[in-house]
Amino acid sequence: MAAIRTKGGRLVDPWRLTRDDIRSVDFCHALSCINRYTGWAKYPYSVGQHSHALSMNVPNRLMKAALIHDFAEAFFNDLASPIKYEFPDYQAAEEDVLIQIARTFGVPLSDLDDVHPYDKAIYIDERNALFDEIGDEGMGDDRVGLGIDPWWLRERNWRDVYRDMTGLFRNVFYGG
Repeated sequence: MAAIRTKGGRLVDPWRLTRDDIRSVDFCHALSCINRYTGWAKYPYSVGQHSHALSMNVPNRLMKAALIHDFAEAFFNDLASPIKYEFPDYQAAEEDVLIQIARTFGVPLSDLDDVHPYDKAIYIDERNALFDEIGDEGMGDDRVGLGIDPWWLRERNWRDVYRDMTGLFRNVFYGG
């Protein structure tokens, strides 16, 4: 069995997920600890912080999708896009897991598609806040950002990100 142990101690096989394996607190915990940009930002900026900031800066109807759009990275990590694109099987497996997660939480797949442009746009805001210099232009640097307040992108403790993610999850999925 190819299993990953969650914070709660459960062994989860991402290739054979069950409904019971998909627990929001596990995903929120893992993503609050996984750095975006493979750690190259000027301070640790987690996938959880990204997902929370994105959720707070999309139309209300897309908040659920924005919050879970990277939940599969709890199993697959935040592999840098240029590397991920070289491994189509990896991308397909990550997408399959995300589809299972979305279905479990009742998030329409069309909402994940609708979140995609916002996810791409927030990259510009994150790039501007998280890197000292923008020298050579790279993949995605030609996009327009969301124009979000840099406050959302400030350095944060993982525990605070976890608390904010779980609180937002409760609010948007269960109304409080």
